[in-house]
Amino acid sequence: MDTQTEEGATTGGSRAPKSRKNGTSESYTAPAAKSNGDGTGSDTSGAHVAGEGGDDTKQDPGEAVTFKSGDHTEVAERLVSDRRSRAPFVYVDGDFYQYRAGIFRPVRRAELSRQVQRYARCRVEVDPRGLRLRKSDVVGSIDLAADQIEEPDFFEKARAGIGFKDCFVEVTAEEIVRRPHSERHRARYAHPFEYADAEPTRLLDYFDGVFRDDTDASDKVRVIQECIGISMLGKATDYQKAVLLVGEGANGKGVLTKIVGACMPPDSVCVVPPQRLGDEYRRATLAGKLLNLVAELPARDFAESESFKAAVAGDLMDARPIRCAPFMFKPIAGHIYSANKLPGTTDQTHGFWRRMFPVSFTRAFDGADADVGLAERIIETERSAIVAWALRGAQRLLRVGRYTAPASSARDVEAWRQAADDVRTFIEVLALVKLGPNERQDHGIIAGKLHDLFCAWGTEHRIEKVLSRKAFGARMGLIGFTACHDESGRSRRYRLRHPTQEEREAVERERAKEVQRV
Repeated sequence: MDTQTEEGATTGGSRAPKSRKNGTSESYTAPAAKSNGDGTGSDTSGAHVAGEGGDDTKQDPGEAVTFKSGDHTEVAERLVSDRRSRAPFVYVDGDFYQYRAGIFRPVRRAELSRQVQRYARCRVEVDPRGLRLRKSDVVGSIDLAADQIEEPDFFEKARAGIGFKDCFVEVTAEEIVRRPHSERHRARYAHPFEYADAEPTRLLDYFDGVFRDDTDASDKVRVIQECIGISMLGKATDYQKAVLLVGEGANGKGVLTKIVGACMPPDSVCVVPPQRLGDEYRRATLAGKLLNLVAELPARDFAESESFKAAVAGDLMDARPIRCAPFMFKPIAGHIYSANKLPGTTDQTHGFWRRMFPVSFTRAFDGADADVGLAERIIETERSAIVAWALRGAQRLLRVGRYTAPASSARDVEAWRQAADDVRTFIEVLALVKLGPNERQDHGIIAGKLHDLFCAWGTEHRIEKVLSRKAFGARMGLIGFTACHDESGRSRRYRLRHPTQEEREAVERERAKEVQRV
C-alpha cells in the first residue's frame, strides 16, 4: 500500500490566495501556521475537524470601528477585513466559506448579518449620529462582500484529497500521503475519525455474496470502489460517468447505498434524481457536493438529458437557491443511482450513453437469505476501513486513467439503449420491412404519415414525450433510415413498407418462439 506520513513541520507564516476587491487585488495573510517545506502548511487548530466551527460573531473585533461614510461598500470591506483577520474567507458557488478547524466551512448569512448589525451606531466621520443600519443595508453590505471576495475557481485548485480528524490525506496516481491540516489544501470536507489504512473484510464478504454468480464480479467491485473514492476527492467529473446499481428488489442494492452514504464526509452528499436536474432549484443543492446518491431512481423517463450530461461532465451550470439570486457553478459530484428498472430516455446520442455505467445485481435475498441490519453492522465496524479502501480505488483510477469496465456493463448499456429507443421499438412492433435494393423509393412510406403512425402508437402506449417530426427524423437516421424524395419529387419517403400478410405471420411465429425460450 502506497501510504506515507509527512512530518517535521517548522513554524512560519502562510499566505492565502488573492481575491478581488473593488476591481483590484488584495492579498490576505492567514494566521501563523506550520509549514511543511513544500508549500503546504498545517493549521494548529485542526486537531478536531468534522462537526466543529460555530458562530464567530461573538468574538471581539478589537479596536473601535470607525467608518468614513458608512455606505454599503465600506461596511462590506470592514466585514471582509474582520473575517480575514481571523482566517481565510472566500465566496464560492453562492456561499461564503471560512477556514475553521482544518477545512473551509460554509458561513451562514445569518452569522454575517449578526456581525454587520454589531456595526450599528459605530462612529461615522461624516455623521455624528453614528452608523444607522436598516435590514436592506445589512443585506446589501453582505451582497457587496460576496462580490468583493468571489473566487469561482477557488476550490478547483484544491489538492486531490480529503480531511480526517488527525490529518489531510492527499491522493495522487503515485501515492497516498498523510499531511498536517492546512488552509492551502482548500479542503471543504473531513471525516470525523482518524485515518486508518485497513481492509474492510465485512464489506468484501458482502460483495462476494451479492456478486457470487457473476463472472465479472471483481470488476464490478472495482468500479464501485473507484466511483466512491474519486467522489471523495472531488474529481469524479474528470471521468464523466454515472454508476447505476440495477436489479429487481431484495438484491443488496439498498445495503450498498446505505453504506456509501454513511462513509461519505458529513454534508457532502445530495439527492437529486437525474430527471430533476433540469430544475434550477434542485440543481442548486448539487453545488459543491461530492456525491449525488439516489437510493431509489424514479421510473420517469430522462426528459432533461442535457442537464444530466452537463452535471456528470462538470460543465458550467446555472442554479438558484429558493428566494436567492441565481449563480453559476461547476459541479464536482459523482453520481450513484439505484433502480429496480432502468428508466426510458428520448436521448439516443453517444454523449448520453457513454456516461452510463450499469452494475447489475442479479441475486435475490428473500426470507431466510435476508440479513437484516447488515448495512448498520458494516458501517459501525468498518467505516474508516471502507474510506481507506475507497481512496485506494481512487488512486488506481488516477493511475490508469479510466474506470474498470465490467463486461456485463457494456451488454447492459446496449440492451438498455435498445429497450429505451421507442423509435426502434415502434419499427419492430409494426414489423415494417426495409425496401430491397431493386424496389423503388415511391414504394416506401411517406415521412409525414410514418410520423403520424408513431404519434398514434406513442399515445396508445402512454409514452411520456412523443417526438416531434424533426426529432423523429433524426432518430430514424440514427437507426439507419433517412427520408428521401421519391421519383416524383413531391414526397419524402422512408425506404420502409408495411409487411405482407405472410411476412406478418412469420414475425408473429418468431415472437412466439422467443416468448417460449424466455
